[in-house]
Amino acid sequence: EVSEKMKALEESIGMLPEPYRIIIILRHQQQLSYEEISDMLAVPLGTVKARIHRGRKMIVDFLSDRGIIS
Repeated sequence: EVSEKMKALEESIGMLPEPYRIIIILRHQQQLSYEEISDMLAVPLGTVKARIHRGRKMIVDFLSDRGIIS
């Protein structure tokens, strides 16, 4: 069950639009701070925060639609 959930999570990250996917990966897999991401991508800090928030929402919606989470 855990591996199924991990596969679904990886799939959901893969389906994100590129700007969201990159920031989610940098934040959660590379464990960079919002400020580090902002500097690295040369985007405003507010943009980083908004994309993380929206990206997480898209992931939750994807997993919820597939019955992985409720």
